[in-house]
Amino acid sequence: MLRPVSRPTTTDPANGRPSPRKADSIPPKSERPPSPRSRPLERPGPEGGKRSENRKQRILALETAALRLFLQYGVEAVTIDQIVDGAQTAKGSFYRYYRDKEDLVEAIVAPVTSEVITIFDACEASLRDERSEAELPKHYQALGEQLLRIVLQYPEIVRLYLHESRGPKSGARIPIVALAELILDRATLLSDIAREQSFLRPLAGRLSAIVVVGAVDLLLARIFAGDEMPSVIEMPSRLVSLVLDGVRARPPNE
Repeated sequence: MLRPVSRPTTTDPANGRPSPRKADSIPPKSERPPSPRSRPLERPGPEGGKRSENRKQRILALETAALRLFLQYGVEAVTIDQIVDGAQTAKGSFYRYYRDKEDLVEAIVAPVTSEVITIFDACEASLRDERSEAELPKHYQALGEQLLRIVLQYPEIVRLYLHESRGPKSGARIPIVALAELILDRATLLSDIAREQSFLRPLAGRLSAIVVVGAVDLLLARIFAGDEMPSVIEMPSRLVSLVLDGVRARPPNE
């Protein structure tokens, strides 16, 4: 006869009787293991040495092959076997540097994510210190110029972002969708700050951020698709002028 399985117990210090163990003391069934990128490699060799350079070349080969395949077939469709074949390296090398495909995608978009955070931080700080509505365009133009620099510096990563950022936040696509959410959240915050200082009309910050971010995404997608556009360098100032004409605060008699 099968016996019922007893639950783990602890002793209640108040009465000395056994009591069921608290749920929060039971470790979760599964936890996502840390990325190999978060800990130092064993015997990495001196910086600039042969072992260190070989490691950098393998990482570069994996990320380059993955990015090319992701752009061609989509993040979810590409397998790790295809990536290591494209990089002409052993599958063991992949798991030495990355936990899984999601970890690889996170590594690929990490430079863009880091720069986006820095750029929005700078714009937020300057906008909070601004007291003149007439100076508002310069803050947004500086933001646009810095974001344009990212597009020019990392065109293939930006293309991947445009391809995947509107998909479901699951699997290997998670870091890309998380970046899209970050951009929208930071754009919303900037709109809220400008509105609180009476620089913008009393519109919902999230609404204006969705409109602007969506328009910029579409504009970039059409540029990558080959549409003829005015000078890319002039785009930030033209776009800022177009947007602010619609959302800037107006005198009461208008």
